Amino acid sequence: MFERLKNLADSLNNLDLNKVIDEVLIDLVPNILDLNRQQLIDGETSTGEMIRPKYTEDPYFKSRGQALGYARWKHKEENEGRIPKSDSKYFTAPNLYINGYFHSLIEAEINETQITIDAHGFGEGFDNKYKNIYGLQPDNLDKIKNKLKDNAPKIQNKLRSKIKI
Repeated sequence: MFERLKNLADSLNNLDLNKVIDEVLIDLVPNILDLNRQQLIDGETSTGEMIRPKYTEDPYFKSRGQALGYARWKHKEENEGRIPKSDSKYFTAPNLYINGYFHSLIEAEINETQITIDAHGFGEGFDNKYKNIYGLQPDNLDKIKNKLKDNAPKIQNKLRSKIKI
């Protein structure tokens, strides 16, 4: 009996709970990225605000008319199914989607304290212009938390497999 307790104590001492949780989180990365991309499609930041500068504020456009024309074109592309449809209330908010390239660069990295979402390469140029585009809004964080709760049996099984008695 003493040997079993010693084995249990050794297993618990060697257990890396963060690693077990990270293994489960890795399975959720596609969901996390999909939720972040949908926020962008909706023209929303991780704080739920409109992505700024909106088209009518962007110095890229030479005039307000040009900016509104571009917004109308994007809306038409959505309605005709050539780009993902937005449920957004923000007509003039950028969704950072033309052909999907930028959205394809968005990745998530899991480390001991957080999940970091960002885009590398070409996507890094967006970081200076647009703020808070990476990360999940509170409602979307709740969706991930619920998925984690749904994965509780998976976490328990992983823990059981690591604990030797």
